[in-house]
Amino acid sequence: MKLIVLIAALVGMVGCSSSDKKVDASKSAPVALMSHTLSASEVSAKYSILELNSAANLLKVIVDQAGSKPSTDKGSDLIGCPLTGKQAGTMTMPLKALIDGQMKNETDAYTADPKNYANEKGFETCFSNCACGVLGDVVDAASESAMPAGAATRLHSRNKQRLSLKAKHQTAAESLACARKQAWFCTSDLKAYLEKEAKENAAEN
Repeated sequence: MKLIVLIAALVGMVGCSSSDKKVDASKSAPVALMSHTLSASEVSAKYSILELNSAANLLKVIVDQAGSKPSTDKGSDLIGCPLTGKQAGTMTMPLKALIDGQMKNETDAYTADPKNYANEKGFETCFSNCACGVLGDVVDAASESAMPAGAATRLHSRNKQRLSLKAKHQTAAESLACARKQAWFCTSDLKAYLEKEAKENAAEN
């Protein structure tokens, strides 16, 4: 009889100890932070026009590779996370809106100092990150009459010709090589924002 009472007492002690540990664990557990998708202005502030263009090139490659089978996952092969041609296509328009939103500031910066802008953005090596097209758009939108006279306007004319030529000669192989470098896109705030925008646009249509 005494043995039974003793065992019962020990079980009670273990139960209390276990309960106490659970309470302590719950008190010390960190509170999970709520996920937050960035707004359009926050995304624009975080990502440069070259980064946005790199993402645009990636999405285009995925759409092109998926072809007539838009539900095919090409993202896993390219950047290590699932992304179908259809999903990439729905992200294209909100991404274009982000790029268009940055265009004026980029054009103003180029107009103020074409030489410095060309050096900073890498006009001479723009083919290495498939940026010749978007940089050409910046240059085309610039007003030559608003530039400093002389060397700046001569440089502007040369920039337009070179960027246009380089953009036209960007090959599918170069686009694919650029796309494979964009693994950062998988876990980025940019991807989360584009997914949200694509979902909202689909709900409205």
